[in-house]
Amino acid sequence: DRACSARLRFLRPAVQAKVHELLAASLKTSGAGVARRLEANDEKLSVSTLDGMLRIGLVELPQRMPAHEELVPEVEFVDTPQHIEALRNMLLDWKLGHHLLLVGNQGTGKNKVTDRLLELLRCEREYVQLH
Repeated sequence: DRACSARLRFLRPAVQAKVHELLAASLKTSGAGVARRLEANDEKLSVSTLDGMLRIGLVELPQRMPAHEELVPEVEFVDTPQHIEALRNMLLDWKLGHHLLLVGNQGTGKNKVTDRLLELLRCEREYVQLH
């Protein structure tokens, strides 16, 4: 909720209230307990790939076998603790089958962090520009 609030300050108060309402409702799902346990555990955040498995913190998921290797992003990325935490949270949502929506100002790194996760998972990126 705090991360969402910090990123949605630019919205009108009525829209902010609706986002917070939807976020509270989503926390009632089964995945929320897993997320709270991860936050409660002061795990050492690191990124590793071994034997076809991606592990970020305590979250682990098998890497994919891409059909089109050339579509898997290759990015220059610095794994800071904040980046690793964001990647871990995204990986957890991915693993739980949740949709991911990154909201932020232009140039804040939404595409970069997404490309890094896809690179680690060995997933092809399909890009659609909406303007």
